Amino acid sequence: MEDIKISGMWNIENRQYKGELYILKNKKMTRLLLQYVDTTNPFINEDTFPENIDLIYGTSFIDNIPMTLLDCVTLRKNSNWNSGKISILIDCKFYIYGLLFKNVANVKLNKIRVRLTNTIEWSGLNGFSSNFKK
Repeated sequence: MEDIKISGMWNIENRQYKGELYILKNKKMTRLLLQYVDTTNPFINEDTFPENIDLIYGTSFIDNIPMTLLDCVTLRKNSNWNSGKISILIDCKFYIYGLLFKNVANVKLNKIRVRLTNTIEWSGLNGFSSNFKK
């Protein structure tokens, strides 16, 4: 399995960042790396960037594909004093490729409906019936 890298624009708490999303299949990890230069304040203020982020949304640069990242935690924040470059590494538990949600409430399911056709016949269980009509 190969790793996937998606460059894009990411929205975190109403602020946009350029960054790369790394999907590491072998390690079952999803990491977002933000790197930018802050000319107004080259030093990271630990209080300004959140530690726990419920939702991050963005789009890829190449195909403009929407994505949503959920249950994220900031792992590392670094700043280079000479260049003013800031790097932030974020770990995400879940990602949704192809859908963009701007609110956590919109992601949660209030109802799910599943249809497994021919399951009763396939299982061979006795005493059950199916309404499936051929």
